[in-house]
Amino acid sequence: MMRDMELMRRLLFDVEAAPGPHEIVVAGDAASSALLRNASLLAEAGYLESEDSSSLRDRVARRQLLLTWRGHELLDAIRSDETWALMKERLPIAAGQVPLHIVEQYAFHLATQKAVQKGMPMSP
Repeated sequence: MMRDMELMRRLLFDVEAAPGPHEIVVAGDAASSALLRNASLLAEAGYLESEDSSSLRDRVARRQLLLTWRGHELLDAIRSDETWALMKERLPIAAGQVPLHIVEQYAFHLATQKAVQKGMPMSP
């Protein structure tokens, strides 16, 4: 299964919007399995905290998700639909051919450019 950067972005938004831990439930279908896999990848990379909340009587897998500081930073950098569209235009994000740390670095680069354009002084 390939990483899905669009799904990862939507998942970061969903986790941020939750009033507490965001729970995902995986019932074995392809869509929920992809969601769990991409959530696991984001957790491995340090963008999410993930805790298994399944019980023995459950017939489904449950995960409680929270954003880490790094996750908040990434989401802030890719929040703008305009920025995300520009990134997809310039990087092969949709094809899953770009490492996530490159996506993150490029997003921070674009955020820095936007801040400079708005007059934010940048120290040398």
